[in-house]
Amino acid sequence: MIGKTILHYEILEELGRGGMGVVYKAHDTRLKRDVAVKFLPRNISSRDAERERFFQEAQSASSLNHPNICVIHSIDQVDDETFIVMEYIAGQTLRDWMGSHRAEEGSQRKPGLSERIAVGLQVAEGLEAAHEKGIVHRDVKAENIMVTRDGRAKVMDFGLAKLRGESKLTQTGSTVGTMAYMSPEQVEGIATDHRSDIFSFGVVMYELLAGKLPFSAEHQAAVMYEILNVDPPLPSAVNRHVDPELDRIVEKCLEKERGERYQSMREVAVDLKRYRRDSEGKKIDRSAAAVKPVSAGRRKNSQGMFRGSILALLLIVVALLVYLVVDPFKDTLVQNKIITKITSAPGLESNPTWSPDGQFIAYETDDHGNLDVVVQPLSGGELIRLVSDEADDAQPTWSPDGSQIAFVSARDHGGHLSISLGIGPIQDFNITKGADIFIVPAFGGTPIKLVENGAYPSWSPDGKEIVFQSDRDGDYNLWIIPAAGIL
Repeated sequence: MIGKTILHYEILEELGRGGMGVVYKAHDTRLKRDVAVKFLPRNISSRDAERERFFQEAQSASSLNHPNICVIHSIDQVDDETFIVMEYIAGQTLRDWMGSHRAEEGSQRKPGLSERIAVGLQVAEGLEAAHEKGIVHRDVKAENIMVTRDGRAKVMDFGLAKLRGESKLTQTGSTVGTMAYMSPEQVEGIATDHRSDIFSFGVVMYELLAGKLPFSAEHQAAVMYEILNVDPPLPSAVNRHVDPELDRIVEKCLEKERGERYQSMREVAVDLKRYRRDSEGKKIDRSAAAVKPVSAGRRKNSQGMFRGSILALLLIVVALLVYLVVDPFKDTLVQNKIITKITSAPGLESNPTWSPDGQFIAYETDDHGNLDVVVQPLSGGELIRLVSDEADDAQPTWSPDGSQIAFVSARDHGGHLSISLGIGPIQDFNITKGADIFIVPAFGGTPIKLVENGAYPSWSPDGKEIVFQSDRDGDYNLWIIPAAGIL
């Protein structure tokens, strides 16, 4: 693509790529200016629904004219290429800018707290302008925000935005956006509105102030759990230079219940502006706090305490070694394996499955009368009922990325699973009738039916397919289906 000319756009270099296309820097030979050109992948642009989403992006974003929003110039098609032409922004993504940015030619430094607050306020004002026109971004994250060389923030990529009242362009129950920035309602797969952007902005603001994400873990399942159930430490607990008023603003953005959050980005922007105004003239550079030298006497005393601590530690180690050598119960302790009971309900608990990160277990239980699928955090916390209904739900199995759980349900067959005892050399219980396979977000949400007449689902290692048992042809056989369903 580099070096080609599409219409009057000469493609110069690749700027980035993502799920909705590849972005290039190009030169508009007609208007003599540099632009960014985003191409929709050919395999996606051939689908009507995906093409509609792409045109929705252009239609939505082109109506926005704000200094903190990337300008959309046009959308075009040439042969089998569909692309959108945008303002070219010379700068860094917010992710890169937070790490370090160019202070002056030839030098790099990390932005100070006041600069971070200023950028956060600009992002808030850009989202405020979009919301006032009925446009919800739904993918606010550090990678979708650019910071120019003069410190101006620009919100980019309204590719997941939708106009209020327009056709719904994503499948029911699907989650859109980057996991760590998702709102609780996005994680649960339920309908979103502008308040989801407010939550995601709260994540961005937290990251600006604390220098880290509020919800982070090695696996998606743990991140989803934190978003739904865990309140992160205050930014000031991570960065002592953060004022309590900023804590309050971020906390209100990150409320898990939509009704308890800020109800508009205008409110967020007003509070940030008020904080900046009130803090003017009375800023204290806490980072430049004086470091007093330790006096000779204090240093000598500290050294004595250090030596004493080392001696005490050595005595403890020696005592422990003696205990392990002479302890008469040592062999018994080594031989006995530790078995930990993790459930104590009076009813049935069966078919357990680990989350990929090992922090949660999903299983089926009849504590509510019918069979339910629940998720239990091993570190403590409330039990999560995956789906709230009166039908039998059973046989959970976790997806390899930890974001979804497949399970069997009788919701479309009278609510009860039919179970029989298999006959043969090895007898076992089989679910024979009334079972369909559903997929649901790992910590609750809207379930989607994957296939009728199926049981005992299991994911492929890459998460793209599910194998299951079915008697759809009269005998019990195994079948494979794409995890995304049959399109």
